[in-house]
Amino acid sequence: VALSITLRQACLGRYADVLQTQAAAARSAADVAEFISSLTGHGLRSDAEAVFGHTQERSIGHLIPFLHALRDDERAWTVLTRAARSRPTYDIAVLVDELYMSGRHQLATDLLMLIMDRKDPLQIRQLVAAMDGLVPGTEAILGAATRVLAPERTAALLNYLEFCGLQDHATVVF
Repeated sequence: VALSITLRQACLGRYADVLQTQAAAARSAADVAEFISSLTGHGLRSDAEAVFGHTQERSIGHLIPFLHALRDDERAWTVLTRAARSRPTYDIAVLVDELYMSGRHQLATDLLMLIMDRKDPLQIRQLVAAMDGLVPGTEAILGAATRVLAPERTAALLNYLEFCGLQDHATVVF
Protein backbone atom coordinates (compact mmCIF):
# COMPACT_ATOMS: atom_id res chain seq x y z
CA VAL A 1 0.00 0.00 0.00
CA ALA A 2 2.84 2.35 0.84
CA LEU A 3 4.31 1.87 -2.63
CA SER A 4 0.92 2.57 -4.24
CA ILE A 5 0.61 5.79 -2.26
CA THR A 6 4.17 6.84 -3.12
CA LEU A 7 3.68 6.11 -6.81
CA ARG A 8 0.46 8.15 -6.88
CA GLN A 9 2.11 11.04 -5.05
CA ALA A 10 5.01 10.97 -7.54
CA CYS A 11 2.53 11.23 -10.45
CA LEU A 12 3.34 7.65 -11.46
CA GLY A 13 -0.21 6.38 -11.21
CA ARG A 14 0.17 4.04 -14.18
CA TYR A 15 2.77 2.06 -12.21
CA ALA A 16 0.51 1.95 -9.19
CA ASP A 17 -2.18 0.56 -11.50
CA VAL A 18 0.20 -2.14 -12.79
CA LEU A 19 1.27 -3.01 -9.24
CA GLN A 20 -2.33 -3.37 -8.13
CA THR A 21 -3.38 -5.35 -11.19
CA GLN A 22 -0.50 -7.77 -10.62
CA ALA A 23 -1.42 -8.13 -6.95
CA ALA A 24 -5.03 -8.89 -7.91
CA ALA A 25 -3.86 -11.44 -10.49
CA ALA A 26 -1.15 -13.25 -8.56
CA ARG A 27 -1.59 -12.96 -4.80
CA SER A 28 -3.51 -15.36 -2.60
CA ALA A 29 -7.17 -14.64 -1.93
CA ALA A 30 -6.44 -13.69 1.68
CA ASP A 31 -3.64 -11.33 0.60
CA VAL A 32 -5.88 -9.68 -1.99
CA ALA A 33 -8.70 -9.21 0.54
CA GLU A 34 -6.24 -7.66 3.00
CA PHE A 35 -4.76 -5.46 0.25
CA ILE A 36 -8.24 -4.19 -0.63
CA SER A 37 -8.94 -3.47 3.02
CA SER A 38 -5.62 -1.62 3.42
CA LEU A 39 -6.16 0.43 0.27
CA THR A 40 -9.60 1.42 1.50
CA GLY A 41 -8.23 2.23 4.95
CA HIS A 42 -5.65 4.54 3.42
CA GLY A 43 -8.26 6.44 1.42
CA LEU A 44 -7.51 4.75 -1.91
CA ARG A 45 -11.09 3.63 -2.48
CA SER A 46 -10.93 3.72 -6.29
CA ASP A 47 -7.73 1.65 -6.20
CA ALA A 48 -9.39 -0.80 -3.84
CA GLU A 49 -12.37 -1.11 -6.18
CA ALA A 50 -10.07 -1.71 -9.15
CA VAL A 51 -8.28 -4.53 -7.30
CA PHE A 52 -11.66 -5.89 -6.18
CA GLY A 53 -12.82 -5.97 -9.80
CA HIS A 54 -9.63 -7.50 -11.19
CA THR A 55 -9.46 -10.32 -8.66
CA GLN A 56 -12.97 -11.45 -9.60
CA GLU A 57 -11.71 -12.29 -13.07
CA ARG A 58 -9.60 -15.11 -11.67
CA SER A 59 -10.55 -18.77 -11.51
CA ILE A 60 -13.29 -20.21 -9.37
CA GLY A 61 -10.47 -21.75 -7.33
CA HIS A 62 -9.50 -18.22 -6.32
CA LEU A 63 -13.02 -16.88 -5.86
CA ILE A 64 -13.95 -19.45 -3.21
CA PRO A 65 -11.16 -18.55 -0.75
CA PHE A 66 -11.62 -14.89 -1.68
CA LEU A 67 -15.27 -15.12 -0.57
CA HIS A 68 -14.14 -16.72 2.68
CA ALA A 69 -11.54 -13.98 3.21
CA LEU A 70 -14.11 -11.21 2.77
CA ARG A 71 -15.47 -10.23 6.14
CA ASP A 72 -18.39 -8.32 4.67
CA ASP A 73 -21.41 -10.20 3.27
CA GLU A 74 -22.30 -7.17 1.15
CA ARG A 75 -18.93 -7.41 -0.60
CA ALA A 76 -19.37 -11.17 -0.91
CA TRP A 77 -22.79 -10.61 -2.51
CA THR A 78 -21.20 -8.26 -5.05
CA VAL A 79 -18.79 -11.04 -6.01
CA LEU A 80 -21.63 -13.56 -6.24
CA THR A 81 -23.90 -11.41 -8.40
CA ARG A 82 -21.04 -10.75 -10.78
CA ALA A 83 -20.27 -14.47 -10.89
CA ALA A 84 -23.93 -15.22 -11.60
CA ARG A 85 -23.80 -12.89 -14.60
CA SER A 86 -20.48 -14.00 -16.02
CA ARG A 87 -19.59 -17.52 -14.91
CA PRO A 88 -20.67 -20.89 -16.29
CA THR A 89 -23.49 -22.62 -14.45
CA TYR A 90 -21.13 -25.28 -13.05
CA ASP A 91 -19.06 -22.55 -11.36
CA ILE A 92 -22.22 -21.11 -9.83
CA ALA A 93 -23.14 -24.57 -8.52
CA VAL A 94 -19.68 -24.85 -6.95
CA LEU A 95 -20.12 -21.46 -5.31
CA VAL A 96 -23.55 -22.39 -3.93
CA ASP A 97 -22.11 -25.67 -2.65
CA GLU A 98 -19.04 -24.05 -1.05
CA LEU A 99 -21.15 -21.39 0.64
CA TYR A 100 -23.45 -24.09 1.99
CA MET A 101 -20.53 -26.22 3.20
CA SER A 102 -18.96 -23.24 4.98
CA GLY A 103 -22.18 -22.46 6.85
CA ARG A 104 -23.10 -19.38 4.84
CA HIS A 105 -26.55 -20.76 4.06
CA GLN A 106 -28.18 -17.39 3.48
CA LEU A 107 -25.65 -16.40 0.82
CA ALA A 108 -25.89 -19.86 -0.77
CA THR A 109 -29.67 -19.56 -0.87
CA ASP A 110 -29.58 -16.01 -2.20
CA LEU A 111 -27.29 -17.09 -5.04
CA LEU A 112 -29.49 -20.11 -5.77
CA MET A 113 -32.59 -17.93 -5.88
CA LEU A 114 -30.87 -15.35 -8.07
CA ILE A 115 -30.49 -18.06 -10.70
CA MET A 116 -34.01 -19.42 -10.10
CA ASP A 117 -35.51 -15.94 -10.45
CA ARG A 118 -34.18 -15.73 -14.00
CA LYS A 119 -36.70 -18.45 -14.90
CA ASP A 120 -34.34 -19.99 -17.45
CA PRO A 121 -35.32 -23.68 -17.44
CA LEU A 122 -32.10 -24.84 -19.10
CA GLN A 123 -29.89 -23.03 -16.61
CA ILE A 124 -31.97 -24.19 -13.65
CA ARG A 125 -31.76 -27.81 -14.81
CA GLN A 126 -28.00 -27.45 -15.38
CA LEU A 127 -27.55 -25.91 -11.93
CA VAL A 128 -29.50 -28.66 -10.20
CA ALA A 129 -27.66 -31.36 -12.18
CA ALA A 130 -24.31 -29.82 -11.24
CA MET A 131 -25.27 -29.60 -7.57
CA ASP A 132 -26.41 -33.25 -7.72
CA GLY A 133 -22.82 -34.15 -8.58
CA LEU A 134 -21.33 -32.24 -5.67
CA VAL A 135 -21.18 -33.07 -1.99
CA PRO A 136 -23.50 -32.73 -0.10
CA GLY A 137 -25.79 -32.55 -3.13
CA THR A 138 -28.90 -30.73 -4.15
CA GLU A 139 -31.17 -32.24 -1.51
CA ALA A 140 -29.15 -30.82 1.40
CA ILE A 141 -28.78 -27.42 -0.25
CA LEU A 142 -32.48 -27.17 -1.09
CA GLY A 143 -33.36 -28.29 2.43
CA ALA A 144 -31.22 -25.51 3.88
CA ALA A 145 -32.76 -23.05 1.45
CA THR A 146 -36.27 -23.86 2.64
CA ARG A 147 -35.16 -23.22 6.23
CA VAL A 148 -33.89 -19.70 5.48
CA LEU A 149 -36.41 -18.60 2.86
CA ALA A 150 -39.65 -16.84 3.66
CA PRO A 151 -42.70 -19.03 2.90
CA GLU A 152 -43.52 -17.19 -0.35
CA ARG A 153 -39.93 -17.61 -1.56
CA THR A 154 -40.03 -21.32 -0.70
CA ALA A 155 -43.20 -21.57 -2.78
CA ALA A 156 -41.42 -19.76 -5.64
CA LEU A 157 -38.50 -22.20 -5.40
CA LEU A 158 -40.87 -25.16 -5.62
CA ASN A 159 -42.68 -23.56 -8.57
CA TYR A 160 -39.37 -23.07 -10.39
CA LEU A 161 -38.40 -26.69 -9.80
CA GLU A 162 -41.77 -27.94 -11.02
CA PHE A 163 -41.73 -25.62 -14.01
CA CYS A 164 -38.38 -27.11 -15.02
CA GLY A 165 -39.58 -30.69 -14.68
CA LEU A 166 -37.67 -31.25 -11.44
CA GLN A 167 -40.57 -32.48 -9.33
CA ASP A 168 -38.40 -35.16 -7.68
CA HIS A 169 -36.15 -32.42 -6.34
CA ALA A 170 -39.12 -30.39 -5.20
CA THR A 171 -40.52 -33.25 -3.12
CA VAL A 172 -37.31 -33.87 -1.15
CA VAL A 173 -36.83 -30.39 0.23
CA PHE A 174 -38.93 -30.96 3.34
